[in-house]
Amino acid sequence: MSGPHPAGPAELRTPAAWGQGERGAAGYEDSGRSELSFQPGSGGEGGEVLGGLDSGAPGSPPAPGIEIPSAAWEKSLDDFSQLHRDCPVRVEQIIGTDRKVQVDRATLNGVSSDRPGERNRIYVSVGEKPGREITHEIFAPRRVSIDASGAGGIEIEGDDGARTVIRCLEHRRSAA
Repeated sequence: MSGPHPAGPAELRTPAAWGQGERGAAGYEDSGRSELSFQPGSGGEGGEVLGGLDSGAPGSPPAPGIEIPSAAWEKSLDDFSQLHRDCPVRVEQIIGTDRKVQVDRATLNGVSSDRPGERNRIYVSVGEKPGREITHEIFAPRRVSIDASGAGGIEIEGDDGARTVIRCLEHRRSAA
């Protein structure tokens, strides 16, 4: 360590005291949530998804989603997958007023899309054991949105109007 050193003893702080102010570790539990926001690019083209997600309280009601521009789908789906990998999820398909649970309480392996420019399928992979994974395909996706509350949800709408909702069923916090 280089000097000069301060005079007197150094203040000792516990890890819980860093960044939490006077509330200490209790401030961590009620400090708010991260959310995704979209910053448009110059000239109204392109842009960037900013921020992060945490999974919110289990069983929390769905919130309006933040629509993700198609140019950002691949990264947004990767980020969602990394944050919620191994989380038990429910995958529902909604067609009009008909709602059908496709998968309930299977662990999330990931959500991915075809290469940029092709965009004719998005894949949702769930399952714990090799060879027993389930892959749900969304054909011709036209809209992807992420739950604005940060509750661990994503919705994908296909060109036929069918919506697939992937919802994390357990509270998760980012490892940041």
